[in-house]
Amino acid sequence: MSSCPTGEYSSNNICNACEAPCATCQGSATTCLSCTSSPQLYLYNSGCVSECPSLHEVSDDGVSCEKVGEVVVPFIPLFLWLVCVAVIAIVKWRKHETMFLSSLIAVTSYFVFLLIFIIIILFFRDQHYQSGSLVLFAFLILIALNFFWTFFVYRKIIRSDILFEVWREVFPKTEQFVYWSSYIFGFQVLRISF
Repeated sequence: MSSCPTGEYSSNNICNACEAPCATCQGSATTCLSCTSSPQLYLYNSGCVSECPSLHEVSDDGVSCEKVGEVVVPFIPLFLWLVCVAVIAIVKWRKHETMFLSSLIAVTSYFVFLLIFIIIILFFRDQHYQSGSLVLFAFLILIALNFFWTFFVYRKIIRSDILFEVWREVFPKTEQFVYWSSYIFGFQVLRISF
């Protein structure tokens, strides 16, 4: 059999009907080549959808979903990071005892955490579960390493710092917040507050 009529596909030289919502199909009844127009459905990954998923839009001919350009999310966190760098630089210029590099590393650790969290959300939102799970696993390992290093740095090094002990006595509530947030974000944040 050379070809089957519209709405059917060939299997072992036998024409079989496509299953709804496929208007035309190939290889199997559910591998769509086009979708029915009533109701309006769009071809996406050999299936038919009523709305195109995120990062996709309806094609110019109005029959399928096409991938659109990449959405770049990190601009807002990057802008906020640059603002923080500027603030740290101004504080360093006005108050020379401010540790610029330590403060910069501490602020950067917050933003790294934020960006990884955004990436995980985007993977799961776009149904890339395998990639999202891998990044989530790496993220949990990062938090575990932060926990270990914070415990080590805090207990063995920073607690022996005289300036830190003075700061702890003056700002006990802030010290508790910084201490616990450093377990998640990294031990670098211990240096941002004193």
